Amino acid sequence: MGQVSIERPLEKHSLIRPIALERPRIWLTAILFFGPLLVLAVGLILYLTGPLFEAAPVSYEIERFSGQVEFYSVKTKSWNQLTRKAREIGNRIRTGEGADVDLKIPRVVDLRLKPSSELKFMTQRSGRKLRLKLVQGSLLVMTGQELEETGLEIKSDAFRASTRNSSLLISYQPESGSFVSVLDGAVKVYPNAFKEVIDLDALRIIEISPDLKDLPKPRHVTYQEWRAVNEVRDLIRDLIVTTAKEVKQQHDLRKQAGNLFQYVFDEGVFYTPNRGYAHREYFDGEDGKVVLRADYDVYPQGSFSGLYFKTRDLDLSKARRMNFELRAQLGKPVPDMVRLELKDGMSIVRGFSAKLVSDEWRLYSFDFNAKKASPISEVVFVFENSRIGPLNTKGTVDIKNLTIE
Repeated sequence: MGQVSIERPLEKHSLIRPIALERPRIWLTAILFFGPLLVLAVGLILYLTGPLFEAAPVSYEIERFSGQVEFYSVKTKSWNQLTRKAREIGNRIRTGEGADVDLKIPRVVDLRLKPSSELKFMTQRSGRKLRLKLVQGSLLVMTGQELEETGLEIKSDAFRASTRNSSLLISYQPESGSFVSVLDGAVKVYPNAFKEVIDLDALRIIEISPDLKDLPKPRHVTYQEWRAVNEVRDLIRDLIVTTAKEVKQQHDLRKQAGNLFQYVFDEGVFYTPNRGYAHREYFDGEDGKVVLRADYDVYPQGSFSGLYFKTRDLDLSKARRMNFELRAQLGKPVPDMVRLELKDGMSIVRGFSAKLVSDEWRLYSFDFNAKKASPISEVVFVFENSRIGPLNTKGTVDIKNLTIE
């Protein structure tokens, strides 16, 4: 009996021990075998369905709107009318007939959704690139400096467009056709029906019809098309100088651009309404000198634009000449001529032409030879369609060392 009572526990123990040791091995094998498959399955599900649960990556500010504008509420799953008190517009917005809305991300992008249009704010797969979908209608776009590193992608059901720094008009009409028109900068267009990419530069347009069979080719915009895309200029003030600090910085730089500015108390740009465009900005040049950069666009015939500087206590009879250095920005069209006018009220007291402009700095000097008092109230740089050259109607020039001797 003693032997039996001793042997039975040993047998039981010997039988249990292997089972206890084998059980974790079976689970470990199962985990090692099925674990990677489970991870892949979960990852695939999250990849495919994740965007459904993500919120819009950035918040757009409502700059202004007119007419019937609605936004889609994810919470109520319904369209709601946009009001001045709206703080959250969800991820979709649409405009009624005759309505439009301006949206912005400061220093990143400005948008204008045109009448009878719908826009969807897409999520950012990479967490960087800004993505939009034009469901239908037309969208004006002007990108800002902070978008250059990340880029912007605008999709439709017919194509997608990608850019980093440009001003453009995109239209998607499922039945009548679509187009992408560029005012300045560069845009890449990818039609859904083709693998090829189409490069669009300034003042070029591409049309994509619903029954497209061949790869479309870019062409130069017509005058009417230029007028349509030129509306994007209405958004530019929000992207150039937006803070008091930047305004002060520009004012301080102006004082260092030459002694002409000791007479200047006001300045600005002018252009033919709906036909011309000009913009100015001061910055530190390569040689430490402050440079005045002027962008101009005088494409339509008869248009003009320029810069003006209102002066006080400037009398040509008490000075000998005016000097400045001028160049065209490298890689951009070189104007045949830039006109300089010195005015007293509405009349031109002296007029000069800066010719033979190139992308290298060149000194221009104009003598006054005034024998009697000739007070000047305004100094003006003018870009004229009729004088600037047919292929040079849109460009950029740099000016520095504006001095009066």
